[in-house]
Amino acid sequence: MHFRFFLHISFSHQREDLQLILFSALLLGIMVAGTVWIMTSLAQRMGMT
Repeated sequence: MHFRFFLHISFSHQREDLQLILFSALLLGIMVAGTVWIMTSLAQRMGMT
């Protein structure tokens, strides 16, 4: 339901939609990895580990 109404992804244009989903997943992965990296770095600098 989220794909169809909020992201406007219909499964009739499968190639473009797949590229959109993969690009969104890549951006989300980069943001999550960067957040984890920054938080672990801060924890090490504060001497919590």
